[in-house]
Formats: sequence, structure tokens, C-alpha cells
Amino acid sequence: LPVLLCDGKTVDYTGGIRGEVIMTHSVHKKFFSDKANCRNAANGLMKRKDGEGCEKLTLITYDAFASDGKQPFSDEEEKILWLNRCGFTVVPLKICTAPQEVIDYRASVMDIRKTLEYDIDGLVVKERTIRYEDAARARPDRQIAFKFSLEEAVSVLRKVEWSINGGTYTPVAVFDEVLLNGTTVQRASLANPDTMRALGVKIGCKVVVVKRGEIIPKIETAIHENSGTESEIPVPEKCEVCGSALSDEGSRLFCPNKNCGKRILHQLLKWVNVVDIRDLGESLVEALFKSGRVRCISDFYTLTTAELTPFFLNEESIAAEKKSLGAEKVIKSIKSRVNMSLSVFVAGFDIEGIGESSCEKLVAAGYDTLDKLLSMTEEQAAAVYGFADIMAHIAVEGLKENAEEMKSLASGTITIIAAAEGLFSGKTFCFTGELVSMKRADAEQIVRSLGGSCKSSVTKDLSYLVTNDTESGSSKNKKAAQFGIPVITEKEFLSLAGK
Repeated sequence: LPVLLCDGKTVDYTGGIRGEVIMTHSVHKKFFSDKANCRNAANGLMKRKDGEGCEKLTLITYDAFASDGKQPFSDEEEKILWLNRCGFTVVPLKICTAPQEVIDYRASVMDIRKTLEYDIDGLVVKERTIRYEDAARARPDRQIAFKFSLEEAVSVLRKVEWSINGGTYTPVAVFDEVLLNGTTVQRASLANPDTMRALGVKIGCKVVVVKRGEIIPKIETAIHENSGTESEIPVPEKCEVCGSALSDEGSRLFCPNKNCGKRILHQLLKWVNVVDIRDLGESLVEALFKSGRVRCISDFYTLTTAELTPFFLNEESIAAEKKSLGAEKVIKSIKSRVNMSLSVFVAGFDIEGIGESSCEKLVAAGYDTLDKLLSMTEEQAAAVYGFADIMAHIAVEGLKENAEEMKSLASGTITIIAAAEGLFSGKTFCFTGELVSMKRADAEQIVRSLGGSCKSSVTKDLSYLVTNDTESGSSKNKKAAQFGIPVITEKEFLSLAGK
């Protein structure tokens, strides 16, 4: 599109401009003082489908990337100047030549932080040279967020609840309500037993609570006053479902019993979600599991229409030999999901922390076949970018635990296809809502043909959410906004794909 510069000239530009929509303190005070803070007020306005009130918001830009043609700037400084010439409001830029200058500048900004017209929580430190391969990532690696000190509040820890996800038990602190950044918080994840113990928290002790990124509550430290009212936090010892002794590895507390009902059901639901068997709903999976017909992933691929019919039709309809369109639809959906990438295949087995993007890193490191992955050692996994000792241990143990079924599925039921190189290599897409020019399955096939992958839900590592209702207040749109994931239309998707 032609972009009009301040000097009256125009330049042709095809690409993206990245920035943040904010509300200034003066606007918040004058029009939205009933809202807790600028962030909440701005978020509420942006969700409005009629756009009313959005004229009171401000767009501040900080990045640009031409997807077609030559970049109109050569380094980060020129990029900000170019954005400014194009008429955008830009972030302040400071050129530093030494690490200490960065530290000193951060300190000076912290001093004037409360006088600024909008909220900030830190600085972003970049090298002056633009690395285009890195810039194309949804979350560039060659940038550092240099955060300010967080707003703190002191509360009292009342109890610790254990959130159970599959076979993993995660401690969640519950404390007296405190006000942070304009909102009330009462709960914060303690991550795992090691983190909980390192903090030294006890029931009845005082805790210092902050909001990471001014969003996620976190306990920073524990304060002990030796009042005699503190008590140790009870840690679960047995699985609440199968009764097995829980395994406490420090970095995680989990049920080691592979045949635990809760673990099996969680894995089944994970497979359906990752592989994207859309007509196989959660309630049907739970019913099949409860009936004993489906107890492992392989069982999905041996189901018949006749076996599924009782889950859709009553006895009278079955006796009348009526066909179940629902059962036929499920079988068709299952059979349509037998070709997949190695990353999707492994991610579907619900190995803790090993999602599609993690698998892609292993594949990129040379472990690009199932045999190579299954023979990978912990030391080899730990050497892969993005992995470390704990994650490597979990990955290798998880692969070993599921090796038999993985080999069985890959030997005849599932075809593992090599990822194609193309425009979308390394990128992930999620489609939501109705498409106009094609079926969703066709759009996903375009992504895969260009080397990308598709997800059925919005996660932090998603590259794009595609929807024709970009202003929708749907949960996927909300998550995309929360994670800073670009939301594009069907037309924009096709343009990216060169269609």
C-alpha cells in the first residue's frame, strides 16, 4: 500500500507494523475512572464490536517488517525514524554503546515513570542491526525485556491447593486478598514442589506478592516472624484416582502409574485436540473411556460405526435399524486424521511440557524420525536449543513410556509425513469461525503444504490466528490478544500464502 510520508512523498510498502494500543492516564481519569486501571479500560473498549470509544485509545508503534520488496530502513534507529515519518506515534529510542549505559538509562526512566502519560513495565533492549530471520519470528530471540521493579503487596498465606492436570499435581497458593495494579488477587501458582520449597512458604506466613508483566500473580518471597502460628504445607502422597504413590522429582509431582485412569483420559483428550479430530467431542471421548471401549490412543482407530451408534441413537431407533449420521461423521473424522507430521504425532501423546513447538526443535536438531527420537539420550536432548536437563529428562522418559504404542501406531495406522520447506516453515496457524472461500480443512492443507502446522487452540507459541471476525469477543480472540498473537483475516491469510 502507498504510505504517505511527512514530506509529501509516498512509498510502496507491503508488510506489518507492530505496536500496542494503550490508554493514557489523562483519558482514564477523565472518561473511565470507574475502571480499575488503564489496561482494563483499554481492553474493554477494544472488545466492543461497534468500535465506540476506540477513538480515545492511542497506538504506539515500535516495529515494522516488509514482507514484500526491500525494507525501507537499514537498522533499528532508521526503523523508528521511518515509522515516525509515516505518521505513527513511536516509542522513545535511546542509543547505548555499553551495558552500563543501558542500566543507567533504565534507572533514569524508573525515576520519571510515574510522570509518564501511559503505563510501562520496562525497556526492550535490541542490537542496532536488524536480523531479519529473527524478526520474522512471532517472538524474536535477539531482544531482551529489561523490566522495572514490580509493585508489591504483603499478604498471609492461608492454604495451598493442588491443581491436577492429567497426572501432574501443581501447588497453588491461596492468600488474603491484596490490590495490585488496580485489581484484586488472591491466588498464585507455586509452579512445582521445588519452587515451593525454595520460597520457604508455610501456612500462616506472610508473603510478598507481585504481578509478573503486571498480569500474572506471583509470590516473590516469604516472611517468617516466628509467631508459632505457621505450619508446614501438606504435600499429597497418593494419587486421588488410582491410589498409587506419587513421584516427587522436585520439578514436578506426578502419578507414575501409566494405567491411571486420569492420566489415560487426559492423554486421549490431548490426542484428539492436537491431531484435531473435530467431530470426536470431549463428552463422547469420556463416554467411550468410561465404557472401557477406548483405553489407549490406538483404540480410536479400531472403532466402528456400529459401536458408536448407541452413543447417538436410543434403543428404539437402533431397533428400527436407523443409521446414525453422527457416528458416521465421527468415523470419517478419525480416518481423515491419519497423516501427520512427527511433531504433531509426538505432541499428541501428552508428554508434559513437550508440545508441538518443542518437538519441532528436536526435529530441527536432527531427530527427524521416530526411531531417532526414541533412541535419543537425555544428554543429547539437553543439548538442543530450548531444552535443558529437566525438560530433556521428562522428554526422554515420556518417549520411553509411550514407545511401544508409538511404534505400533506408526507401523500401519498413522503415516508420519516429513515437514515441507516453504513460506510457512516453522509457523503455526489456528483457524476459528466460518471461512468464505474454502473449507477449514482446505485452509489447513494450504498451511501444511507450505511447511507450516495447524493448531485447534490458541497457545503462546502460535504464529497467527485466522478469523473473519477479528473484532469478536471470542475466547480465542481474547487469548490471542493476551499473548500478542497476530489476528488476521482469511484474505490476509491467502495473501501470506501467495494465493
